[in-house]
Amino acid sequence: MTRSSGLRPRTDCDEHLLAQLLALKSHQHMGCFPKLDEIPDTVVDFPRRAVDLPEGTTPRAANRSLGNAAPPSPSLRIRGLLV
Repeated sequence: MTRSSGLRPRTDCDEHLLAQLLALKSHQHMGCFPKLDEIPDTVVDFPRRAVDLPEGTTPRAANRSLGNAAPPSPSLRIRGLLV
């Protein structure tokens, strides 16, 4: 995978790109999305090197304020799936 992958235009920094890569790879292999602090450093290092991110880049999730986040789907509220 290269830095010119489809993820790059949707991220605003290397830390967010790495977090997205780790989330996707974790889901691909484990079928779940672990918290970023639960992923071992050795696992973080492999995709970081694969996309040529600087040494020491750590994954960081994007913080979204409520003003920027899309509201939940009304269908989720109706079905009782929204907590």
